[in-house]
Amino acid sequence: MYCTQWFITLFTGNFKIEISARIWDLFLLSGIKIIYKTSIAILQIFEKELISYDFENIMKFFQKQAF
Repeated sequence: MYCTQWFITLFTGNFKIEISARIWDLFLLSGIKIIYKTSIAILQIFEKELISYDFENIMKFFQKQAF
């Protein structure tokens, strides 16, 4: 559910403008694969924290999180 928002907005919704601009640069350079790689990287970075949450708290985490 949270990944859908990332994919639809290409990371412009929850990310600082500098990070969004970098992701867009990579997207334009490398194509759609960078979107999936970025998603996996974010999940790996927060893996330990996310494992301790239930589904509802995971959703809240990604809605409030500004990367």
